[in-house]
Amino acid sequence: MGSTSNVPSAKQLAEMCWDKYQVITGNSLPATLRSNLENLVQYFLDERLYEPIFIGSLVPWSLFRKEYHLGHVAVADLLAIGALQFAISTNYDSLVEDAVSSLGERDYGAALEPHENPYGGSRPYKSLHKIHGCCVKDRTHTVWTKRQIIDDATIHTRIELYRRWLPPNITNKDLLITGFWTDWDYLIDILLDSLTSVHPISIFLVNPSTELELSTKAPRLWEWATDHEVWFKHIQMSAADFLDEFRCIFSSHMFSQVIQSSTEDFERVNGRRYSGPTSLNPTLSSESLYSMRRNLHGVPANEIIRDRKTCEAHRRFGIAHMRLVEEGAHLNAGIYELRGERIRLIHAAGQVMSAVREKFQHERLPMNYADKTICAGALEDAAAVSVVRPSSLSSIVRSGSSALWLSDLAYFHY
Repeated sequence: MGSTSNVPSAKQLAEMCWDKYQVITGNSLPATLRSNLENLVQYFLDERLYEPIFIGSLVPWSLFRKEYHLGHVAVADLLAIGALQFAISTNYDSLVEDAVSSLGERDYGAALEPHENPYGGSRPYKSLHKIHGCCVKDRTHTVWTKRQIIDDATIHTRIELYRRWLPPNITNKDLLITGFWTDWDYLIDILLDSLTSVHPISIFLVNPSTELELSTKAPRLWEWATDHEVWFKHIQMSAADFLDEFRCIFSSHMFSQVIQSSTEDFERVNGRRYSGPTSLNPTLSSESLYSMRRNLHGVPANEIIRDRKTCEAHRRFGIAHMRLVEEGAHLNAGIYELRGERIRLIHAAGQVMSAVREKFQHERLPMNYADKTICAGALEDAAAVSVVRPSSLSSIVRSGSSALWLSDLAYFHY
């Protein structure tokens, strides 16, 4: 992963730090350092002012946090469900971690060494490895200059650990490189050393630069990437756009699988073939698709999705989806709009209605988010009798929000 965010460029950051030093101290640094971040940092290292001044006072650390974009959210999502085996970044911002938090996981952090214990308790997350350090976990040992790789023992050890860890972990893997492209020799050496005796299955390079620009900036890296022994594809677009589109395709494909696997059951239940589309509207945003995936996996809006596969139990969800679509429902941000009502569909196969409602009671959703919530596959329970309409018995529950919660059997009158 390379830098594809709103974090300042190296030149911008050098100028900000140079100017701030002048304001704080009243003294000016050499003018030649104002636009060269690596030389500026080396100056502070040589003067023994790196940690107290540069790290402690000049770096605008707040700019390395919170302002994540859809590309970071895609990486967060794909790591959480295990669609990515791991991610390696040369960035030390916390944007992927902040994106993970925005999806509902409050206890996730990057790894600073290969075998650092991943987060996630009994279901560990796939790791985000930061080989240049982290602005949250260890600001002092972040990499700003090539000299630090040699002179800083902590950084040197970290790099060597990853140099040994990488080869067996990319063997027979598809390698996706987004944004990253460097002329730093040590990084190129790591990649080249990793592929001396082993090869990934394929290399996808996502970068908006042309092939001429890439080969000119880092000829050794380009030669490595385009080695004929490995299948190679250059995708000329921004990493953020690619990752968001990839996430959309992944989500849409998941729904297509559910719909297609449910068509036979739909025909058995309804006595006719399904006449609607077996794929979703391709214009749905990644946020809308994520809301739908939350509903598909029965995950409340304040929690992160951990599953990437579907199962037979999802067929009840698929049948309900197809019934709503056939009746003319339109999907909007995960909500089915039908005959003036907003309907939410949740996978709840094998769960008791009151337990499903309790699971979702702490969501923070806008007023009138849904008029009705259909719990596909939910079981009726006696606990709901006191809060139901007499004509529907225990298949309808009202609790917490103004939405009416129904089983799929009650809504469709099977």
